[in-house]
Amino acid sequence: MPPASLQAFTILILGIVPGFVAIRGYSRRRYRTVPDRDLYAIAGSAVVSAIWLGVVWLLLLKVGDPLRKWGVIPFEPAELENHRSEVALLGLAIVCVPFPLGSAGAILMNASEELWRWPRIWELVQKTGFFKPPTAWDLAWLKFTKVQKAGEVLVQMDDGLLVRGGYGTNSRADLSPNSPQLFLESGYGYRLDDDGEPAEVEGLGPAGVYLPGERINAVYFLPSKQSDADARVEDGSEGNQG
Repeated sequence: MPPASLQAFTILILGIVPGFVAIRGYSRRRYRTVPDRDLYAIAGSAVVSAIWLGVVWLLLLKVGDPLRKWGVIPFEPAELENHRSEVALLGLAIVCVPFPLGSAGAILMNASEELWRWPRIWELVQKTGFFKPPTAWDLAWLKFTKVQKAGEVLVQMDDGLLVRGGYGTNSRADLSPNSPQLFLESGYGYRLDDDGEPAEVEGLGPAGVYLPGERINAVYFLPSKQSDADARVEDGSEGNQG
């Protein structure tokens, strides 16, 4: 590959991959759905990569501008030949480090959603300008997944349709800054008659049900059967047989 083509390829990779890796690390900790694969995702990756490369550039300038010494910028093949291992390690770090940084950012966001319970601490955190108060949607799903991890939910849609389904390890609820969306790994939709009883099943989703957030009116988190059994034992309504 000619040097000019190699430089262009390197710039393209460094302009997209670090940001994509950082976003992946962040999203894995934020219970999101499958990452976007359209131009919006590419643009987001490019923005994050630009910020990351700017930070790396500033750090390298602080330690003596090794890119110039190694013949990377400006490009000098003779110097670069003598520092191939250093350049390779730097490139690997630029591409790989964003993933744990993205994961750390998501952990901080999850932690910040608990800090709001302590007003004085939350006030100090807000002054940094990096965190915003969690939305009610975020808090609801974080609490549900933390306490119960899996179970049934009942979703009321804007047209009166009720969707009941299972939320488990293969389900997803998008949290901020994404728009609210919900995927249940199984479920079915139905409507109520005039007496408030289930009257008509409108759809079955044994392989999953997708629900756009803008059409959701309410979400009811149903206790698991195990939780119900534990509660009955604790209040004495269910005794030992014998």
